[in-house]
Amino acid sequence: MKEKSNANNRQVKRTRSWIFEALMLLMDEKPYNEISVSDIVEKAGIARQTFYRSYNNKDDVILQFFEGQFKPHLVKIENTFREGERSVMEMTIPLGQVIKHADIIKKILNSDAEHLGYAAARKNETIINDLYMGKVPKDIQIIFNYIVNYKNYGATRLICDWIKDDMPVPVETITGLIRQMAISFDMPEHTVYKTAIPHIVLNIQTEE
Repeated sequence: MKEKSNANNRQVKRTRSWIFEALMLLMDEKPYNEISVSDIVEKAGIARQTFYRSYNNKDDVILQFFEGQFKPHLVKIENTFREGERSVMEMTIPLGQVIKHADIIKKILNSDAEHLGYAAARKNETIINDLYMGKVPKDIQIIFNYIVNYKNYGATRLICDWIKDDMPVPVETITGLIRQMAISFDMPEHTVYKTAIPHIVLNIQTEE
């Protein structure tokens, strides 16, 4: 049973790879908003029902690509919640993984599917905020959400613009900018938020 399950998983991954590659090829031929699911399945050489076993629509293909790149790496939550200590939330940005797929990401960002890349980033904000729901005092939950959204979206936008511009400055410069951006929005020591809101750390992985 396990062997059959593994074989099925390999087939699903292979099929999804065909679908994604077909969509990328079609985006070289015409605008994203003119591509249909019928175009994709024809290019991939699969049945229409096979497509819908993996994806809800063509947007889902791109969304799952971005989520697949970031999900294993982007968010690492460390909750200590020890008495008298401040909890730490570590947001890990897989910059090395992003660079590996820079050509694909640039193609998407330079198309009319650009919004899907940012939609995937916003989904991560929701995941983080939901994880901390009830663990941050209600009266400052909205402040915590603002901080998470600022750091997540700000880092995402900076990296996306860097990719779109063909990475004109060294990766060390980008990581430095992201870290500086994170520090600049940390809560001042004298505010009540300093101990109530988890310390948000941006960890940048430059290796794949």
